[in-house]
Amino acid sequence: MLFSGLLQQIQRDGGEIELTTPEDWRQGRAIFGGLQTVLALQAMRGLVPELPLRTLQTTFVAPPSGDRVQASARVLRQGKSATHVEAHLLEGDNVLAVVLGVFGAARP
Repeated sequence: MLFSGLLQQIQRDGGEIELTTPEDWRQGRAIFGGLQTVLALQAMRGLVPELPLRTLQTTFVAPPSGDRVQASARVLRQGKSATHVEAHLLEGDNVLAVVLGVFGAARP
């Protein structure tokens, strides 16, 4: 499956998304790390749709045991020019990855 087709299968609800990952997007038990980060970023974009992404940090906590994952995002702080957002990639109650993003408006 192409990456663009995979992204179209994401189910969205504001700062929360859900996706069933096909076998060809998995590496052993785990979902490819880049895909995990993109899913978390997609959840963040539900809360901060327009500001450019300035920095992103991902910590992989555990591999998923199934093929269905959720990502949930929340705004930590929103200032005049920067918005800090945290997302967790989850499988049930288990945290698979923690992603922190900073979105920022252009400065003169």
